[in-house]
Formats: sequence, structure tokens, C-alpha cells
Amino acid sequence: MAAIATSSNPYRPSWGTPPPVLAGRDELLDDALAALRAGPRHPLFSHAYFGDRGCGKTVLLDALAVRSRAEGWHTIELACRSGTGLVDGLVELHLPQVRRALTHRRGRRAATEVRASVGIPSVAQLSAGATWSPGPRSRGVELERLLVEVGRAAARDRTRVLITVDELHVIDRHVDLPTLAGTLQLVTQRRGLPVAFVGAGLPDVVDVLSGPDVTFLERLRKVEIGPLGADATRYALLGPAQAAGVAFALEAVEVLARASAGYPYYVQLLGWETWAAAAGAGATRLELVHARAGMRTAARVVVEQILEPRFRRLAPREQDYLRAMAVDGEDGSTTADLVARLGATRAADLSYLRERLLAKHVIRATGRGRVAFAMPGMAAWLSGGRRARRAITAERSGDG
Repeated sequence: MAAIATSSNPYRPSWGTPPPVLAGRDELLDDALAALRAGPRHPLFSHAYFGDRGCGKTVLLDALAVRSRAEGWHTIELACRSGTGLVDGLVELHLPQVRRALTHRRGRRAATEVRASVGIPSVAQLSAGATWSPGPRSRGVELERLLVEVGRAAARDRTRVLITVDELHVIDRHVDLPTLAGTLQLVTQRRGLPVAFVGAGLPDVVDVLSGPDVTFLERLRKVEIGPLGADATRYALLGPAQAAGVAFALEAVEVLARASAGYPYYVQLLGWETWAAAAGAGATRLELVHARAGMRTAARVVVEQILEPRFRRLAPREQDYLRAMAVDGEDGSTTADLVARLGATRAADLSYLRERLLAKHVIRATGRGRVAFAMPGMAAWLSGGRRARRAITAERSGDG
């Protein structure tokens, strides 16, 4: 049997990159596709996913778009960036492309894919030669017109149009959000046209999609994307190795599954580093010794690339708040305990710190009066932070 090669590593520890095996999300995808097939009256026809970074929201949206195109449906895949541009992009570029596809290929089940990041680009950048710069009111009118045309054409062809928007928590809330919400309500809910909207964002997207001007989006089903279950985590680790024809010791899989806490990014990182350790040792299969070596390397990567940079950017009082939380581990802390540890007299004295850390997506609310770390491993690192920093510093010094 040939030795494991570094170049054939099947794991993908990159943000938003599709993993080799999409584990634990079949039910979510099946539910979404069933709703799209059923049509606009289904409560999940349009919906939004939310979850912490690295939990697989982008991958889920991509998978939904891929399966939708396999059904012969038309997709527009967008990702918000800071600033406006989502509605402009739809009006000037994406919807006209889908309209042309529906017009030119009527009767044929030919799917259309449109992908873009929106936010910074202007209308002129999105569509070369564009001369029309609509104001907020005319922008909404034009969006409605195009969506109605596209929706009617899709209804005639008995197909669907799916618009996905990633990073929805940073959408422009003054123009793009209310314009999109009002138009989708009219097109999808009132006219019953087959134009679906599926968004994804960090947990505060639930608050972003709320308010009197965005009632359609406020009423959407919000589906939380959490950690993978135990079986799905094992499959996410074992599947890529099996597909590559490499045996993976079950005890090694179990150790890695527990270490990952079901967090999809960590699963991929641990798989990657375990494979790299086995390749470096000239091994022909993935064993427990390689898993333990991979865990050590992955821990350093997480600290150096994720935990330490995030912590370093925080204000001193915010760092104190996290240190106080670390006493409780990954299970989360109560406001009462944090008040006592930080020497405050009442919960209101710490509310500004809590809100700032929630806004920075360093912590998450887990219930009334409870918070937990958004990134697994933060509590353990902070508890042993000084030792970890010394070890990393010493290792860097040793490297010269």
C-alpha cells in the first residue's frame, strides 16, 4: 500500500469552502427543496439560516443552489459586503440575465446561475455602460417590475427562481433591506409568484430582519445552524479518507470527533492536520498517533489565526469579561456570576460590555441572562492562555 501523500489531502479547512463531504445537513436541504417544489404558499419557501462563523452557512447555501440547478431552476447567488449594492445589482445585472434565460430558453429545463458579491461595487461597475442611477423609490419600482416579469415567466415554465444572499447581517438596512422586503412580499406572498429568497448570516441577522419596514423578512422562518451531531461529525472525518482509499482508525476518528465539538471548520482543520501528520511520517493509514499530532498542530493554528487575534483586538474591559466567562468553560456563564467576578454592583453595569461582545460576534446569547463563547476552544485557551502564549513564543524563537 502506498504512503499517504501530502498533496492528496482531501480536507478543506477554509472559510466558506465546500467540504469534501457535506455531513449532517441533508435534512435541512431536503426541507428547503421540498418547500421550493411546493411553491410560495409553503412556509419555508423563503427562509433564513443563522449561526456562528464556521458552522457551514455558506456551504449550505451553495449546496442548496447546486441542487436547485439540478432541478432545472434558476439561481442568483449574492453575498453582502459593507455598503449598499444588493438591489442595484439585482436590477442592473442579475434579474435581467435570468429574464433573458427564461425568455430565450422557454420550455427547456436549462438552469441559470448568477453569482456575485455586492456592497462596494456601484451600478456602473456591476453593469458596464449603465447610465441610469435610480433613487430609492424608482429602484423599488424597477425591482418589482423585474421580479414580476421573472416570476411570471418562471410560473409559465413551471420552474423556480431562487435568490440566495449570504452575509445578510451586513446588508444595508436603510435602502436595500426595506426595498427587498417590500418587493418580495408583493411578488411572492401576495402574487404567489415562484421567486424564493433564502438568506444566511450571523446570529444578529435575526435582529437585522426585524422592524416595521421589513415585516415580510421578519416573519420568515429563521433556522439555526448549529454543531454537527456525533454521527455526522464522524462521517465528515471518515468519509473523505475512505473516498481517497485511506484507512482511518476508528479510535482516531473518535478522538478527533470529540475534539472538534462538531464545529464544521474544526472538523476540517483536524482532518487536514491529521492527514499531514500521517503523510509526514510516511504512514499508509491514519492512526491515533497522527490524530494526536494533528490535534496539537490544529490547536496552535486556532490560537494563532483565530482566537488570539480576536482577543487582541478587544478593549481591556472586554478582555476581562471574557476571562470571567472562561471560568465556566464552554457551557456558558450567567450574568449574576459575571457581575460577582468582575466586581460590579448590578447587571446593568456590564450590559454595555455584553452588547459590544455580541456585536463583535465573540460571544452569543444562549438564554435569558446567559452567554457563551461563539468560537469553541476560547474558554480553554483563556484558562491556559499564558501557558499557550509562552509555548507559541518559545516555538517561534526556536524557529529562529
